[in-house]
Parts: sequence; C-alpha cells; structure tokens
Amino acid sequence: MATFRCRTCHQEGEFVYDAARHACPRCGSREVQVAIGVDEMPDPLVDALLELADGAEPLDREHWED
Repeated sequence: MATFRCRTCHQEGEFVYDAARHACPRCGSREVQVAIGVDEMPDPLVDALLELADGAEPLDREHWED
C-alpha cells in the first residue's frame, strides 16, 4: 500500500501503488504526491539510501521478522 495526496481534488488516503500509472486514484489528476512505505521497498534500495545518509548503517531486517 502507498499513501497519496492530490493537489487537484485535495483528497488523500491509501491505494495500491502501480508504477506504470502516476495519477490520483480518485480524480485521475497527475498533480499527485505518492509515498511508499520503507517496508515495501526492495532491500537493496533501502540499504543504498541508508548508506547515503550521513553515519547510517545498512539495515538489518532480520530483527524485523515476526
């Protein structure tokens, strides 16, 4: 799931993210901001982002398993 905020219809909420379609799920406007949770990003991308951060260590996801 991803969250969105539309600048055209002023709606916000959650929806299933589709990388091929960047539009508001309610009104279809392209003036939309989308946020994807870190738990849905591929591990290599998360690790690369953390390595770019000043003083960050690679993410140890083994401790997140339930």
